[in-house]
Amino acid sequence: MSDTSPAAPRVASVAVSAPPHRHCQGDIAAVFAGAFLSADAVVRRQFTGIAAHTGIAHRNLSLPLAEYPRPRTFTEYNEAWTGTARRVGLDALEQALAAGVRPGEVGALVTTTTTGVSVPSLSPSSCVR
Repeated sequence: MSDTSPAAPRVASVAVSAPPHRHCQGDIAAVFAGAFLSADAVVRRQFTGIAAHTGIAHRNLSLPLAEYPRPRTFTEYNEAWTGTARRVGLDALEQALAAGVRPGEVGALVTTTTTGVSVPSLSPSSCVR
C-alpha cells in the first residue's frame, strides 16, 4: 500500500508589516481623549491614565495622528482602515513570497489586527493582485 497523503503543513515564510503612522501611546491617548471624549476633564484623565498603563509604548495608525480629530463618518474611517489593511497585507504577502514560495503553494494566510475594524471583515482575497 502506498502513502498518497499530502505533505504535512509547514510554515514556509513569515513576514510582518504595519501601518505607516507610528506614534507614542501617550500622544495618541491625548489626541483621542480631546477629540472623542466628553468635555469632562475627569473622564479624559481616566482614559489617558488607562492608556498609560497598557504596557503599549507605540501604535501604528492608518492616518496621521493629526487627522483623527476631524469629524468623519464610520464609512470614512472604515475605508481609511481597510485601504491601509490591504496595503499592509499585500506588503507582508510580497515579503513572504520573496522567500521563494510560489503563490500556488500558499494554503493559508494568517492575519491579525488589534484595533482595526472593518465591515465586512477583511479576507485574503482583498490582498490578491
